[in-house]
Amino acid sequence: MPLWSSTTDPSLKVYYVQCIHRDLPNHDDVIAGVQRLVLTGQCDLPAALPQAEPSSIFEEAAQELEELKNRLIGGTASQSDFSKLSVL
Repeated sequence: MPLWSSTTDPSLKVYYVQCIHRDLPNHDDVIAGVQRLVLTGQCDLPAALPQAEPSSIFEEAAQELEELKNRLIGGTASQSDFSKLSVL
């Protein structure tokens, strides 16, 4: 679920994983976390967002956009690349 909606009720216990939302069902950490939660009631996933340096977030995004641009210009873009365009 989006982070903003998970933090509006302090009684909810939420866990964090760095992943694109649509990829959550196939993410290994999510699968393992859900299995452990169901079996034991415990979860090893972090309950808080990791602290990130703001500059690193922008640098990663800029690098990803540059790579995407190069694939689009070079004619090697995938269907996944084109789906990212609707987000931009």
